[in-house]
Amino acid sequence: MIWTLPAAILAAALLALAGTLLVRASVRIRFWVPLGAGLLAVLVTAALAAALGGISPLFGATIASGAAPIAVPLAAALSRGPRTGVREHIAVAVWAAVIVPLAIVVPARIVATCPPTSCVVEDFGGALPFVVAVGGFLLVPSVGTIGLNRLRNGSGSRLIDLVAGLAVVPLFAVWLAAAEGDVDDYTNGLVISGLAAPALGALGWLTVDRLRGVRATTGRALRMGAMAGMAVILPGAAAMTPPWLIGLGFVGGCVGALAHDARAIVSAPEALRAAVTALTLGAVGMVAPGILGTAIGFVFAARTDVTGSQFVATLAVAAGATALSLPVAVLGRRRGR
Repeated sequence: MIWTLPAAILAAALLALAGTLLVRASVRIRFWVPLGAGLLAVLVTAALAAALGGISPLFGATIASGAAPIAVPLAAALSRGPRTGVREHIAVAVWAAVIVPLAIVVPARIVATCPPTSCVVEDFGGALPFVVAVGGFLLVPSVGTIGLNRLRNGSGSRLIDLVAGLAVVPLFAVWLAAAEGDVDDYTNGLVISGLAAPALGALGWLTVDRLRGVRATTGRALRMGAMAGMAVILPGAAAMTPPWLIGLGFVGGCVGALAHDARAIVSAPEALRAAVTALTLGAVGMVAPGILGTAIGFVFAARTDVTGSQFVATLAVAAGATALSLPVAVLGRRRGR
């Protein structure tokens, strides 16, 4: 239904607003940056889907609206100071106008050329563009001169942090349900999963932090864990039932905490830790439908091919995003001299 696209865009815009407020203590991102990124992604994805096929332009545009909120942590991770500049804006524009549309449309187009049921790439909520591609896109620049800014959570106002933080999960659930395209038998499950998986992700992250003795605030664990829970359920949101998705949210929180605070990278720039965490969560989330998908997974459908195709898609998008980030890394090095 046509109303789902405006609903997704509105939820994504409000998520972007909450995100800009929640990173304001470290970097002030102008609100037009995520809005522009979302608009670019929606328009280019719809046009590419109309040209190549594989998915409907409406569905592609609905998923692409998620570029708006994701642009906030991307720009923040790339920043080296209290404000974003030309370098970060160019990087976000490249990601939104090139990487997001390709990661949404091309896998669907490739699958459409296969004989029925012979190959599957399940990515209902856009983990490939919003989790895997972000991780790949940050990987090289974060090792170089970009991403040296130490990010802190929060806006500096407890009231703003409370309101913005409480809004994130319900808005995510609305956006995820809007991606279905209609109110049907899947809608309730998407809303329930969108609300519960982040909560379980927060619990998982906090549990790992406490068991490992990580010196971090409870608030950080809850925020990071909620984001991990959202990220990990994106691919299988329509292929897996709510109990498995909610459990996957807990797994995502645990895995995200282990990746983010791994000894090998714990002293690295924040952007590198974010890249490793995103790639890890993306891989876990993408593989999950191949194991627990109701109609495509090994456990319920005895299919062994889906897990491999999911992993190949993850590697391909990560490699492509990493390659496209090289000019951004060079730009950052030159401007940093």
